[in-house]
Amino acid sequence: ILYLGKMFIYPFDSLLLSFYITVANLVVWIVVGFFIGVICRFVMVFFNFQWTMRKLMNFYIWFALTIFFSS
Repeated sequence: ILYLGKMFIYPFDSLLLSFYITVANLVVWIVVGFFIGVICRFVMVFFNFQWTMRKLMNFYIWFALTIFFSS
């Protein structure tokens, strides 16, 4: 994904490139988080693991934020 982004706006300056990469990272994380949220919701309804799934989603949000800000 980062490689495609670099190819897409290669003629532009590095500031715009880094901004685009940051936005692309955020979009990827939102899509991944959406799919994980759907899967967790299905599992929560199927197994009735309410407290465990809530704790897992809390952990996932902090994990995603840490990855996003460190990259």
